[in-house]
Amino acid sequence: MTLSPEISPYLALRILKEGNARFVSDRLEHPHSGILRRNEMAGGQHPFAAVVACSDSRVPPEIIFDRGIGDLFVVRVAGNILEPAGLGSLVFAVRHLDCPLIVVMGHESCGAVKASLAPDTDLIREPVAVIRIAEMIRENIPDTISRRSKIVDITAAAVKENAGTVAKQIESEPFLEQKVAEGAVAVKMAYYSFATGVVSWL
Repeated sequence: MTLSPEISPYLALRILKEGNARFVSDRLEHPHSGILRRNEMAGGQHPFAAVVACSDSRVPPEIIFDRGIGDLFVVRVAGNILEPAGLGSLVFAVRHLDCPLIVVMGHESCGAVKASLAPDTDLIREPVAVIRIAEMIRENIPDTISRRSKIVDITAAAVKENAGTVAKQIESEPFLEQKVAEGAVAVKMAYYSFATGVVSWL
């Protein structure tokens, strides 16, 4: 499929869902991965979706969604959290690249989220930079922390709440908030399963 620089958020989402279905069924097409695409993109990019994902090596968005060069604008950091540089990157993708869709994707058994749920006595052994990531995730998951004794799969609940909080951060950024209100941009949350390869939309 040749993608127009101007597609709707809904078409962008459909393309991601179709790509993930191919990934799950092992029918990958590996679009936009050859020399022609590389040369085409040398003069500029028009990604149809931005993905905020975890740095986990098992969660590569381009493979999970069966996309190629120039298709996805990816921001990756442990625990798929957002600091100013990451948020600014998303604003850039929308403002200057006309990206119509932003996806915040958490994943099964996220180590960064597990660290945020660990007792302080365990977390204090980690380097300061790792502690900071865990603290940021803790700030994103107050409901999970307050209800932890009643939740069967606490890691999954925390991953999903964390993704939801990050999505709200994106939607509350003034420029992006305006674009969402206009219908030019959509923000979606997703959850990736290692066991099945399926991306569930929250």
